[in-house]
Amino acid sequence: MRCDAGWRARRVSQSIAERIDSLEAQLAGLPAGLVNGTQARALYDRLQQLDLVTLIDALTAAHDTAALRDLLGGFIQSATISERVRDGRGTTWARAAVTWTADAQALLDAGLLVLGAAPQPPAPDPKRERARDAARRCRARKAATGATR
Repeated sequence: MRCDAGWRARRVSQSIAERIDSLEAQLAGLPAGLVNGTQARALYDRLQQLDLVTLIDALTAAHDTAALRDLLGGFIQSATISERVRDGRGTTWARAAVTWTADAQALLDAGLLVLGAAPQPPAPDPKRERARDAARRCRARKAATGATR
């Protein structure tokens, strides 16, 4: 009878080991990009506590790019400027195409994070547009008459 019990124990042990191996193989076959639920929940809680628009405006006004980068780095993986409005000195408005982190994308997909409507670019300054048109006409006149500086 003892021999029979040992045999059964080895058989159960072997069955459990085979099941563990099977589950480990399944786990290894899963994509690596799965979302960590705990991290997604922490991001959700953090975003619920923040007034992002006000905070981003305050950091921008204070020219605190390091804090702004830290804030946005929590849920943005990368961003590329896709549209910009310039004045004579530089960019005054820009739109970015954003790649979200996996956690932020999961919240977006689940409808727990909702993006507002995309803002429209500011209207061009009429005074600046008239000045540009005048400069274009002047350059065209000079080119037509062959005048140089």
